[in-house]
Amino acid sequence: MTVSQLSLPRLGQFNSIARISECDGFCHWFAGFTAAEGSFSISQNGNGLGVLCRLSISLRDDDSTILESIYKTLGVGTLHSRSSRCNQNQQITWAVHKNRHHIEVILPIFEKFPLRAKKQKDFNTFAQAVRLIYSKKHLTPLGAIEIRKLQNRLRSERQYIDPGIIKGENSKKPDFNAAFGNWLAGMIDGDGCFTIHCKDGKYFSCRLSLGLRRDDLEILQRIQKTLGTGHITIKDEKTNGKYPQAVWSVTRISDLINIIIPLFRRYPLRTKKQQDFGIWSQAVNLLSSKGYFYPISVRENVSLLRKRLMRQRTYTAHGKTND
Repeated sequence: MTVSQLSLPRLGQFNSIARISECDGFCHWFAGFTAAEGSFSISQNGNGLGVLCRLSISLRDDDSTILESIYKTLGVGTLHSRSSRCNQNQQITWAVHKNRHHIEVILPIFEKFPLRAKKQKDFNTFAQAVRLIYSKKHLTPLGAIEIRKLQNRLRSERQYIDPGIIKGENSKKPDFNAAFGNWLAGMIDGDGCFTIHCKDGKYFSCRLSLGLRRDDLEILQRIQKTLGTGHITIKDEKTNGKYPQAVWSVTRISDLINIIIPLFRRYPLRTKKQQDFGIWSQAVNLLSSKGYFYPISVRENVSLLRKRLMRQRTYTAHGKTND
């Protein structure tokens, strides 16, 4: 069931077990996407009595369709755009800040469909604050202290923690269910990248990569072990901005053909990255023949697909298309 096929639920109806079960493919994807792109926050005013718990996801506004679909599917939250500043592209944000919406929709989803990544800890702290506020206990002196503790805990959980380098192990063959497949599609929709590399106009390779902060290394190792493919590299702090990154990558053509492409055909991506995947998978299929010296016709076609993929990633103002 795709997002476009889901009917708009009435608030409170989505939270029923039956309703959530009908949408489990979407919910697993939504958990993975939120793990990649979502942000949980707890903020207070000066006297500590006014507390706002907020879940938000921000994307470039040329990917606004997926946030509009999330908004319509869940029936909660607000959408707003933000003008571009400096060199940033214009963004659109979906945000949920009403406690009733958190209690009736957001918490039941993520308690049944876990985030799995390090952001699961953020959610656990966030959920405690939501329930404290919903019960009005935050209005008591002890409740106000507890809210401040939860706010500080959420802030500390976001700090980077060096996990050390742990070698992952590959399983012999992929072994996963629909829950994992939909969740991974959400992660790739958020932080994944499909690329076509070319060297000297003759040598081509295709890559799927997923980069996370290095202190989320465990989740990449779990993906690597579950799918039985790929390798993990660490990018140090000097070459990758504020935090070191761990990157899981798959480049072996046979694994791309036999594992990755079937995976995302069965559990489709839902953002603009689905178009990236379509172009990229054509290149993978063209390069699936053995050897590195491809006929001129293959090289030309893969070069054209590479240019299309690069154009596809160019920012396009909402409502316009790339020719």
